[in-house]
Amino acid sequence: MASTYTSIGCGLASAFTWGVGDFTGGMAAKKANVFGVIAVAHGADVLLMVVVALLMREPYCTAHEMWWGVASGVVNGFALAALYTSLSSGTMSIAAPLSAVLAATIPVVYGALSQGLPKPLQIAGFVLAAISILLLSFPSGGVGKPKGMLLAILAGLGFGFFFIALHKATVHSYLWPSSASRFASALVAFCLLLGSRGVVPTRGRILWLTLASGIFDLGGNLLFVAADHLGRVDIAAMLASLYPGGTVLLARVLLKERVSRTQEIGIFTALVAVAMIAKS
Repeated sequence: MASTYTSIGCGLASAFTWGVGDFTGGMAAKKANVFGVIAVAHGADVLLMVVVALLMREPYCTAHEMWWGVASGVVNGFALAALYTSLSSGTMSIAAPLSAVLAATIPVVYGALSQGLPKPLQIAGFVLAAISILLLSFPSGGVGKPKGMLLAILAGLGFGFFFIALHKATVHSYLWPSSASRFASALVAFCLLLGSRGVVPTRGRILWLTLASGIFDLGGNLLFVAADHLGRVDIAAMLASLYPGGTVLLARVLLKERVSRTQEIGIFTALVAVAMIAKS
């Protein structure tokens, strides 16, 4: 029972940490090239994790697990690029919950195929999630149709597969496969950066926002792995998918973002849907 409560705590902490990371990453992407933000943030994370892994003398993972780590990083790199672009070009408090709904759904489907069908409450959460997507997409009150919706959807799908891949990668160790994941996402972002234009964060406020996004995102990853190993992967992923809470809170307080009443209902519905899906 203690491990269950610890798993839930780690999952919720992962959600909050990821939410802060998405906010700072989205803020950095408003002023700098989104691929540059990810490349710099994740490149710094790789160096940090390798040093920590060596100091802690963590056992090496198998080649099979390392490849799953690489796969998770490739998917995460594209998903983060889509999310940060959506957050920087659209409304953060709409894009983040939409991506979370989809990110929460895929691990439950995976869990149903590998561990049996989800509970009735979780199925009801799927229905509520579909309703929330319609509400979030509905323009009203002069706010207009939110920008970046397609990118938020792609990001959510990517994060869903990222959860599963990271689960398969961290069977025997945490830091080495996570380092491989970070290296792969940084490499993907760097390759995309070569074919694009824009400011690369190298100094000042943009650099600090970039590094903060990397640190918080990395912390969210490690907390998710801890929640996964202490409980079930689908429940850990669902709790971690509550990450829009931190993003929405910071966007409302610091950016004074405005959304329509219909979209406010959609935001609340999306968060309730994720909570229902996460119910164990």
